[in-house]
Amino acid sequence: INDRGFVANHAETEQIVYDSCTSANGQERGLYTSVAQMRGSVPVFWLQAIDRMPTPKPIIKLGKFDTFHTASRNHFKQMFKSYGTPIIVLDLLKQHEKHARETPLGKSYKDC
Repeated sequence: INDRGFVANHAETEQIVYDSCTSANGQERGLYTSVAQMRGSVPVFWLQAIDRMPTPKPIIKLGKFDTFHTASRNHFKQMFKSYGTPIIVLDLLKQHEKHARETPLGKSYKDC
C-alpha cells in the first residue's frame, strides 16, 4: 500500500444479471442487478522478502508502522466513494499456522 491507499495488486470483476419477466398485461420488462467483486493486496504496509533463489512461500514482513492507519483508511474511503455501501470484506489470510507467515499480516489488518 502507498500513503494514498492504493494497493499493489487490485482486480475488479463485475457480474451483471438480466432477468426477463412478463408482466400481467403481456408486455415484457426486465430487471437488472449487478455485483462488483474486488480482490487485491492487504491494505497495510507489508512486503515479501525475495532472496536470490525464489522460494515457494516468500517471507512476509510488515512495513512501516502507521499509527493511525491513515493509508488503510484512505483505501476504504476510495472503496466507499467508488462503490458505496455495503462493502463486505472477506479476509483470506491464514489465521493459524505452524510457522507464522501470514498471521502477523492478518493481525495488522485486523488492527486497522
